[in-house]
Amino acid sequence: MDLTALSAEPTGREKTLDQLRQLDPVLGTIPGLDVVGMQAPMLRALDQLGPAVPEPVRRGLETALEAARYGCFCWRLNVVSLLWSLTTVELALRYRLEKHRSRCGLRALLEQCAQEGILLADTQIVLDLVAVSYDQFHLEAMANRRVHGDASWRMEPPRPANSLAAIVDGLPFLRNHLAHNGSDHVLHMGSAQRGFLQAIEIIKQLW
Repeated sequence: MDLTALSAEPTGREKTLDQLRQLDPVLGTIPGLDVVGMQAPMLRALDQLGPAVPEPVRRGLETALEAARYGCFCWRLNVVSLLWSLTTVELALRYRLEKHRSRCGLRALLEQCAQEGILLADTQIVLDLVAVSYDQFHLEAMANRRVHGDASWRMEPPRPANSLAAIVDGLPFLRNHLAHNGSDHVLHMGSAQRGFLQAIEIIKQLW
């Protein structure tokens, strides 16, 4: 491949390697940011996965981990990491249910695993946003899009019966919201970490 065909005159906004190694100024305002400490739980959780977990699922988690590691240099990579963790959950569900070519979405796959008892009602919730399925930012954003001359309109969050109900309802919404509105969020490494750990909690139940 001739890469010279892709060259162009510099714009002045390009970043050098030294600049890419600098902490993202958006994240630099977080007191006590511990990059090493954020990685440790993720690595230990990854080590807890059993040998039966398919290699593509492991690679998906490793991609989410690497994106989170570099999220301290570019906050948008934390969005990528969280999105990839949720996408890897869907991949894992397809492997577990042997629906590689099915057009079922994440919610349908989660519902089937819940109905078959593969995922338990007391599944641990690690990702804060899943606890009530939507956080306040999502509620306000959705309300603003649906207001028609009535600024007082607000959407009430769902009341999940248990943690599994929250996961079945919340993960698909969050994944789709990030996929279509990811640039609206300034996520720090903690969000990426919790998304990764939530994916691990679900995948450990599958194998």
